[in-house]
Amino acid sequence: MIEIRDLTFSYHKENVLNSIDLTIEDGKLTAIMGENGSGKTTLIKNLLGSLSPKMGNILIDGDDIGDLNDKKRSSLFSYIPQSIDGVFNFYAMDVVLFGLAGELGLIKTPGKEELIRADQAFDRLGINHLKYRKLSEISGGERQMILIARSLVRDTPYIIMDEPTSSLDYRNQLNVMEIAKNLSKDGKTVILSTHNPSFALFYTDNTIILKDGMIYKSGKSSEVINEENLSFVFDRDINFATVDGKKIIYP
Repeated sequence: MIEIRDLTFSYHKENVLNSIDLTIEDGKLTAIMGENGSGKTTLIKNLLGSLSPKMGNILIDGDDIGDLNDKKRSSLFSYIPQSIDGVFNFYAMDVVLFGLAGELGLIKTPGKEELIRADQAFDRLGINHLKYRKLSEISGGERQMILIARSLVRDTPYIIMDEPTSSLDYRNQLNVMEIAKNLSKDGKTVILSTHNPSFALFYTDNTIILKDGMIYKSGKSSEVINEENLSFVFDRDINFATVDGKKIIYP
């Protein structure tokens, strides 16, 4: 379980997060929503321990994340950024195996066991055909799948995704959201930031809405994602309709 208590973070003298209090449930898919500049990425970086709060604490199963060393944090969290840079032009298999660097250290190279784990990650995502393709040869959506495979091979209990669908076409956006949902069904705690309220509503268990560095609303997605909250946070009229028993969000 992740417990965030009175978390405040600032760049220089300006607070970006203010008195954040949250409990993120284990084994759930949780969305973080809000406008650009609302603090979503900053909150994620604090969760990962790459930024240190000005005040407050983040507890992981009762342990303060600030007291954990890099190896321990690495064993707890997998991080999937918005995109992967193909400038080094590695093979997809190599990128996935890099996920095991924290386990193997600087000297040991991947052996049979590690290769089996990587094969299983590719197989689970249905991307075996990408194993020996270079990053420059595959699409942005396929690169995102490689990042998810790298997360799977590490087998951490917590998976954090920073706007994982932002640069993808609609089909791949849906693929990523379905994978995130299935990971939570398998017992992983998945946290992702998104600008898409429909994804939060239809795929996630819980949603945290940030506004101006503070929590505006948090709770079950079915309760938090509504016309009133979205209209206030995004400062425009957001409307819902019901089609075949399902909610549809439209401007």
